[in-house]
Amino acid sequence: MFESMKMNNTILDAKMTVFELRKDASKNSPKMYQHTQVLTKAAYNAGVKIAAGTDAFSDAAKKPYPMIQYEMQLLVNDAGMKPIDAIQSATLINAEAMGIEKEVGSIELGKKANLVILEKDPTKDIENASPFVANALLVGISSLKYSR
Repeated sequence: MFESMKMNNTILDAKMTVFELRKDASKNSPKMYQHTQVLTKAAYNAGVKIAAGTDAFSDAAKKPYPMIQYEMQLLVNDAGMKPIDAIQSATLINAEAMGIEKEVGSIELGKKANLVILEKDPTKDIENASPFVANALLVGISSLKYSR
């Protein structure tokens, strides 16, 4: 299955956050999250692109930061992704999944960008991607285009 997904450039939207936040909802919920972990890790190890999806709101989950950061943490800590791959899942791969990778998703000439300036390197430790841990300064420049 994963080989076919890779050959067809299929992107898996694992939504680990959805299953992790609900793992205490019923008797079978912990097993559902375990399956999510195992399948996401297997897909990643097989070279399938993984999108970072949450379907969750920070307020409902009582988290002080956007759920996409939590999703990246789960992708690294529970599915074995490298931090840089989790970051790309939340940026470029998500843009590819929506078909807008030519406009956003990476820092390139002519693309729109949202930048986060962090004190510590999130490619070394995904926890550094949290502005509440890293004391980050959010720079919203989504309407600007980089040009030389």
